[in-house]
Amino acid sequence: MKRLMLAALLAALAVPTLASAQLSLGLRAGYGFPMGDAYEQSGFGTFKQSGLAKGQVPLQADASWRLGDRLSAGLYYGYGFGQSGSKLKELCSTPGASCDSPSFTRFGAQAAYAFTGGATVEPWLGLSIGLQSASFKVKNFVYGVIPGPTPTPLTSDLKGTLRGWEAGLEGGADYRVSSAFLVGPFLSFACGQYTVEDVSIAALGNVAGGGVTNAKTHQWLTLGVRGRYDL
Repeated sequence: MKRLMLAALLAALAVPTLASAQLSLGLRAGYGFPMGDAYEQSGFGTFKQSGLAKGQVPLQADASWRLGDRLSAGLYYGYGFGQSGSKLKELCSTPGASCDSPSFTRFGAQAAYAFTGGATVEPWLGLSIGLQSASFKVKNFVYGVIPGPTPTPLTSDLKGTLRGWEAGLEGGADYRVSSAFLVGPFLSFACGQYTVEDVSIAALGNVAGGGVTNAKTHQWLTLGVRGRYDL
């Protein structure tokens, strides 16, 4: 899978150079709805994607090379501001604990086909493949108890990062505001897995790391608006 992603990224860079294609820059914003299972860890149970984040507001930057009027290929980078999900809130439920909002990053290669290239309205359909990560933090997490007549909880900050692959299908319709600027709605559906974990407790160091042996599959359904400027 990693070799396939690398090949896709290299192709996205190499093909436009050979074709002397024109560059388009894009910016997207929307709202993402989580589905599926995110993660499973002994002692913590299974995180559904909605347990990690009940939703996110993703921003994405696109750089695409137009290979004619209809076909384009390029790269994307996205950052999502998440809302703490139910499972993450459980870890923050003890007195004195609190959660930072989860965050999501993603980058990779994408390609799109416009059904009416150069028209006032351009319906389009695209594919993407890349890498993703999710990060979360629990402040003053209770990781143990000192026994005694009055048990004393042991607290420290917990940080977690999950990384893996994703692949997506998306589509939309762009309205041509001017000869170079287009804007319109889009819908995307991405499926992926977190295959690498890194979980640490400040007082203990790394408590889980390396490959995820029982990777789960999750999805994001995102609705939003995209703006595109053709150079």
